[in-house]
Amino acid sequence: MIKIHHIEGRRSERVAWLLDELGVPYELVYRSGDVRGSHADLSTHHPMHMAPTVEDDGETLIESGAIIDFMLRKYGPAALAPNSESPDYQRYVTYMHFAEGSAMPRILDALWPIMNKREPSAWSLAQYRNMMEFLDAELAARPYFAGDAFSAADIMMEFPLKLIPRLGGPPRPYPHIAAFLDRVYARPPYQRMIARALPNGLLD
Repeated sequence: MIKIHHIEGRRSERVAWLLDELGVPYELVYRSGDVRGSHADLSTHHPMHMAPTVEDDGETLIESGAIIDFMLRKYGPAALAPNSESPDYQRYVTYMHFAEGSAMPRILDALWPIMNKREPSAWSLAQYRNMMEFLDAELAARPYFAGDAFSAADIMMEFPLKLIPRLGGPPRPYPHIAAFLDRVYARPPYQRMIARALPNGLLD
């Protein structure tokens, strides 16, 4: 069985959510309610001490986006990703990478100082607001990031967007982003994942 080495509230949620969407069994390995202990345990599985670290058929995998790509190719080649001939395919690929390459850096640059009671730079705030307006407009045009159908790109994008209120940002100022989050949070696989991966609520 697939083992996901997990820390509560971290990107390992993405892999668990994907496998719940695909109906693939997995074991979630972590110390419930103990972020530091879970992190310490990771050192025995990979030198980078990263969550997620995933074990599958003798392979040890890191990087949530790469793991999702691997799992889709192995367990769900026709699920949660548009066909390469689809007009939605390029948006899908874009948002699979946008989540960590563009969204996370802009969110952290703008909001990490706020969480630590410091003033963010005007440039960082402008970059953040520009990105959020862009994403809100994208979701005004279609219900999901790749198009009309839910995909793994939405799993990737959900994580940075839900970090915003945790980092001190306004919780729901962009209506189409808020509606997107409501849609994905209503999915039964997401709810199953949260029940297993975040049973104690958010931890520091």
